[in-house]
Amino acid sequence: MRCRSVVTTAVLLFQLLHHCAFSLQTPSPLHPSLTTRAAASPSFVETNHHNQERWFTVIPPSTNPRSKLNQACYQEIQDKLQVLHPPIMESGRIRFAVSAALPNFSSWGTLLQSSGIRSVRAVPFWEDVDVAPHSLNENGDDDIEVSHDLSLVMKQIVNGTDWISTLDLWKQFGNTHYKNEPQHIVDTGKVELEQHHHPLPSVLPPPIHFHVKVKKLQGTVFRTYSTSHLSRQFVTAVKNNSQLGDWMIPTLQKKASAMSMPVMEIHVLLHNNTSASIEIPVLVPPSAQQQQSCSANSPTTNMFHYNELPHPGFKRVESWAIVKTASIQSNEVVLDPMCGRGTFLVEGAMFWPNAKKYVGVDCCPEQLAKANLNIQHAFGNHLINSNKSFIHVRHGNAQSLHGIHDKSIDKIICCPPFGRQFFTVVDNNGGSSNANENRQKDEENANQGMLYKELLAEWCRVLKDDITSKMVLVIDGGLNLDYLMDAIDSAHCQVTELRTFRLGPQLRGNIVVVTKQQRGKEEMVRRSRNKDRESLRVSNHKLQWELDAPLELQQSYRDRALWSILRSRMIPALVPVCPETN
Repeated sequence: MRCRSVVTTAVLLFQLLHHCAFSLQTPSPLHPSLTTRAAASPSFVETNHHNQERWFTVIPPSTNPRSKLNQACYQEIQDKLQVLHPPIMESGRIRFAVSAALPNFSSWGTLLQSSGIRSVRAVPFWEDVDVAPHSLNENGDDDIEVSHDLSLVMKQIVNGTDWISTLDLWKQFGNTHYKNEPQHIVDTGKVELEQHHHPLPSVLPPPIHFHVKVKKLQGTVFRTYSTSHLSRQFVTAVKNNSQLGDWMIPTLQKKASAMSMPVMEIHVLLHNNTSASIEIPVLVPPSAQQQQSCSANSPTTNMFHYNELPHPGFKRVESWAIVKTASIQSNEVVLDPMCGRGTFLVEGAMFWPNAKKYVGVDCCPEQLAKANLNIQHAFGNHLINSNKSFIHVRHGNAQSLHGIHDKSIDKIICCPPFGRQFFTVVDNNGGSSNANENRQKDEENANQGMLYKELLAEWCRVLKDDITSKMVLVIDGGLNLDYLMDAIDSAHCQVTELRTFRLGPQLRGNIVVVTKQQRGKEEMVRRSRNKDRESLRVSNHKLQWELDAPLELQQSYRDRALWSILRSRMIPALVPVCPETN
């Protein structure tokens, strides 16, 4: 029996080891890679250094590796870029290789337009770096030795990168380089002092101006150092190199922008205790002046930020869906009378820049300050309340919009206060037996209903009577929706669309589309109002623009996933970091 037990245990152990080995060899493409970076590095070194392959990373549209949007992005890379191996997801990136002989790198921006990719980056270096064993001490007692290792690591990264090939690849994506400056002559007397994996020729192209950023990923031994200190160490390694010191010129990003010089972004990633890589952005989202759809009043310099905002308010994808429901047309004036942090305004200005003006009003100075910071982050300093701006945010009261004339607004997009924001809405049918508590709650609910009526009356005053004018309001369910519906009735308006969606883990939201009633139809609308309201609640119709989406997308994606896909397809094609100008 003991021998049989030993044999059984050995068989189970063999099967377990075989399963683990197979798992490491076949990582799931839709999840973070099971392949270790140390195992991936030799393959990169062997192929990339012999100019057989070119390695890239892309920043996918979502930070969630399992999101359907990332899955669609992964599939587009496989289908359109002729990758040599299954792409790998790791560290918030999708990494892949293509043949070095692949032509038309400049067409990648158009090919990947519908994928939602945030940037494409060349990877000219990915290797294990030499870190002494004592540097791996967790006690933090070896600062001098670690500092010494840091300089050696940066030297290894600089010397191990083929900068001539990297510059050539950068230019193949449409990035420009100085043409009028003379070629650089290398002092051949100093070449023998350096050991390079990729020796440079004696005559180089015009100098490269670069800006370096260092990112510390989890587990790096240099985590105690600031990114600015790490960046200075990289610059020092370049300057101390006899061949590169006069050819690669470090430049501050702000100075480069002011001088309008082409600058190569160099991102150094310290992955763990033994691995590092370089990423060179080659394609990025377009700047505002590169978007042909921009109107004369729209932003003109900074790159658009389609994903993160420094002070998030309403979620970006849901905000996009709400703004899209308004069907904003050219030269229209759009108002958010309770704008908060301005997420609706930012989404509208990014994706529908042909509007004449976006106006935001809020009674909270702190929220307005954050709205200004979000607008500044998305578009630039010049866009905040300037004469050339088409986004204006100001302090005011949504119940009395002073300075906004009657029938001057084409579209109103707003999320009125509900739930715990300002009120305690309770259904007293099953409430407490305490009479005073019930009376107080009745007063709060009555005040909320009255507020909604005052808001709708004021918003109807400033909304045009045109058939295309509308309000798109967001509210939760229950009594809040009932109070809003009553306020819409009191303002002699009608609900044309009602869409329920998931607003939070345990919260359902409603997108309510409201239009003014046309004269002569009040009695007909009044008779069918209650019936229509119940019909809208029960049917939970999709919005019209959702029904207009391609059928294959409607069958593959639902609700927020569909919104994300459609939003990503509206993002303009990626463009070179430093496009050639006339």
